[in-house]
Amino acid sequence: MSGGSRTRTTFSKASLKRGILAMEEAGHTVHAVEFPPGGGFILILAAGTEQAEVNEWDVALGITDAQGRPLPR
Repeated sequence: MSGGSRTRTTFSKASLKRGILAMEEAGHTVHAVEFPPGGGFILILAAGTEQAEVNEWDVALGITDAQGRPLPR
């Protein structure tokens, strides 16, 4: 058995999902999530994230900007 005690989380599943989605919308890839003993979470981003090829139709339809980043809906 583990010697540590269980502590109450200081964040919600929804806040974790929002953080991951925000990073993905900014063009980053979340590689891992760390949960420090003091609470909360830390998103670890993938190094050298490749920029996806920009689709000119997505830009024309207002789905992404000219750099391929998603536009707010």
